[in-house]
Amino acid sequence: MAPCPSGLKRSKKQRPSSGGSESRFRALVEAIPEPVFIVGARGLSYGNPAAVQLFGYDRLEEALGKDPRSVAHPDDLPQLEQRAIAMLLERRTLAPFEYRVFRRDGTLLTIEVSSIPIEYEGTPSILTFARDATLRKRLEAELLQADRLAVLGLLAGGLAHAMNNPLSYVLLDLEQAERALERGLTEECDAANVLMRLREAHDGAQRIAEVVRRMRTLSRIDDDRRGPVDVRAVLEAALELVGNELRYKGELTTELGDAPPVLASKSRLEQVFLNLLAHAAQSLPEGGEGRVHLVLKGEGQQVIVEVFDDARSRDPAELTQALIPFATPLEGLERALSLPLCRSVVEGLGGEMSVDGTEHGMRVRLVLPAASAMVSSLPPPRTSSQSSLGSSSLAPTRVLVIDADAAVGSAVRLMLEPESSITCVRDANEAVESLLAGDVYDVVLFDCSASDAAGEGLLSIVERSLPGVAARVVLMTARDATLGAFGRNNLRITKPFDVAALRAVVERVRRPTPAQ
Repeated sequence: MAPCPSGLKRSKKQRPSSGGSESRFRALVEAIPEPVFIVGARGLSYGNPAAVQLFGYDRLEEALGKDPRSVAHPDDLPQLEQRAIAMLLERRTLAPFEYRVFRRDGTLLTIEVSSIPIEYEGTPSILTFARDATLRKRLEAELLQADRLAVLGLLAGGLAHAMNNPLSYVLLDLEQAERALERGLTEECDAANVLMRLREAHDGAQRIAEVVRRMRTLSRIDDDRRGPVDVRAVLEAALELVGNELRYKGELTTELGDAPPVLASKSRLEQVFLNLLAHAAQSLPEGGEGRVHLVLKGEGQQVIVEVFDDARSRDPAELTQALIPFATPLEGLERALSLPLCRSVVEGLGGEMSVDGTEHGMRVRLVLPAASAMVSSLPPPRTSSQSSLGSSSLAPTRVLVIDADAAVGSAVRLMLEPESSITCVRDANEAVESLLAGDVYDVVLFDCSASDAAGEGLLSIVERSLPGVAARVVLMTARDATLGAFGRNNLRITKPFDVAALRAVVERVRRPTPAQ
């Protein structure tokens, strides 16, 4: 007979007085339609039929002793391990959380879990109630994408402003440098002035590239990869995009204090902040009399973010009237600001989100758990000696660049030489001929898109005829959202990229880690 929750430790008053009570207790747990399972130091020790079915097994005995880490998504392992330690060793009860896990057949699921520490059959264990949230998360991702595009449209004016400012002085600086070069550099001060103009233009181009990166991040569906995120940096990035809109409508004040990093998807967290700030701006009256106040602070193992909009010229009756169609003021505020999506993202990270309405405005408060307890589980950063591309012990890295734009090949050559030997071609067929002829390259940088038939043909031929080369192909793209499954096993680098990013990806292909 398979073990069951009858082994749970209970006080004398709770202990069943007869075998019938034990049977009824077991029947109750096994009749629960939601998955219930118990995990201890030796792996899975009990699961009801719903749990067995969720993970794709036919019988409980097939799953007994299974280590939860063996079915968890690699990106979620740090959270799983640290929460398990907190419950097994510290006997702490934690807030519900979301994990991605693999079924027996390899299907990826997202489950919501509520767990408590217990003693089962004489050993410390974790009792977990789970729910399959895969479909809900899929629908949520679609809504997030729609909401993301709506926010992008709302911020279009601010984004144009953020690019036009640096673009103005980039063009002026380049024009000044061009005129100086045409006249000829007769004095040292002339050369210094041209160099200053070029550096200023380079700085402006970097600012424009950063805005484009953020626009791309905001407009695409990401894969929800989690890692340590600097909340202040994400808030500052969101403010750079929406700040002009806020300042146009009223006064923007901030209190951005020190706060520990959190484990999150950077792009999704940025979307939450953009959503809250953008709609706070929209809630302000015309005339510049409103105010939006943003607060960031760390309190122990928590990170707190508050967004408060104070529409000081707003008639209190106006806000009340706006909320009449809804059951409660809170429901009205949430529906008006798409807050359920934001709340779902925050709660999926183990955090909490609350909304307080006042006669003048509203305050949204986010509480996120710090990632400090997870640091020991994360892989150590690579040292500078590991990332050095120009090690004298290595021969020059042979790089093949395939890009229809000759300027890209020229730029890559400037970035990587003299440590690397660069060959540039503009046609995928020419590259295939070179590879099949026996030309050897350590790294192949290939510009591609999902609709590029020649590109798909190149990868198909390389994978079939030169499997050792296929792993060394890096996809360069400015439209990574459209690639889909195309080249899914290859590294990617998104245009525009800088020297550090390009060298890092070349180094990664040139000297892969054991995990790769």
